[in-house]
Amino acid sequence: MTADSSPRNLVLTGFMGAGKTTVGREVALRLGRPFIEMDAEIARRAGKSIPEIFREDGEETFRQMERDLCRELAAREGVVIATGGGALIDEENRRALAGNGCLICLDCEPRELLQRLQHDDGRPMLWADDRAERVRELLQARRPAYARIPYHVDTTHRSKEQVVDDVIRIYMADPIIWQVRTPGGEYPVHLMPGGLAHLGALLAAHGIGRNVVVVSDEHVWPLHGRRIQEGLQAGGYSATPIILPPGEQHKTPEMVSSLYDRFLDAGLDRSGAVIAMGGGVITDMAGLAASTFMRGVPLVPVPTTLLGMVDASVGGKVAVDLPRGKNLVGAFVEPLMVMLDPETLNTLP
Repeated sequence: MTADSSPRNLVLTGFMGAGKTTVGREVALRLGRPFIEMDAEIARRAGKSIPEIFREDGEETFRQMERDLCRELAAREGVVIATGGGALIDEENRRALAGNGCLICLDCEPRELLQRLQHDDGRPMLWADDRAERVRELLQARRPAYARIPYHVDTTHRSKEQVVDDVIRIYMADPIIWQVRTPGGEYPVHLMPGGLAHLGALLAAHGIGRNVVVVSDEHVWPLHGRRIQEGLQAGGYSATPIILPPGEQHKTPEMVSSLYDRFLDAGLDRSGAVIAMGGGVITDMAGLAASTFMRGVPLVPVPTTLLGMVDASVGGKVAVDLPRGKNLVGAFVEPLMVMLDPETLNTLP
């Protein structure tokens, strides 16, 4: 079964003004799916506008109608849904729609949002003397919930067609996410064909600073370096590649020590991240370096071998060898997330 015939819903969320309705309507048209705008549906059922519901019945009444509609739509199949900006802040709503839906958050820079919303008086959540300050407050409050949405597409200064293409590309990839629970919390493992192109958006959703490094080797980088750099640049990242010689014989403390120097040269700090793209040797070395540099910076393994995807990506094992044995110096590290892009397996011998 292909994604275009999938019973899964496609759910767009994000801050008001990000483009959910405009993009959602076009996505539904291209996919030949029904389109439901939640706020419009609530207003239709209530027989009054959203501002009237807020004024006459209060926000809690609106939120209850929103919760009821989320539960109802979760039972539907094959529809494109545009939520209200605050609908998926509620954990129950988010889980309900994620049960049979591909959730995508549309992002936009605050300055652009203000430009889009400056003449829109039909937004009850923006009823304030200082609209700019209100937007900043709401964005700050909602950022952790938006970060829990698995996939993100930036709409800032981009055409409708570009955003629609990205949304459909994610949906058609039919991504799968597993949450790996650890004693210290949990982290997501993304299985997504073409996932390298979306790595920058995922990092941004996690609040990672704009300076990151990509550790790879002389075999893997020529095959996948361009794609991962383009994906990071699309998310606004400046990525410094660090290319190492391949092979188990280089998995040593001395090589990890050299990575520390390269991290410093790249200006990496704890706001950034170490992306480890390669087989188990690379994810082991880069992971150990990330876990000990500046007492730990976020680690994102991107394994490119089948064994690496099965073994090195889950469980957080990182290590280097000593002359007297393999993996004698190491640790267990909880990564920020793991990206499994099956397309990288196409280049294996």
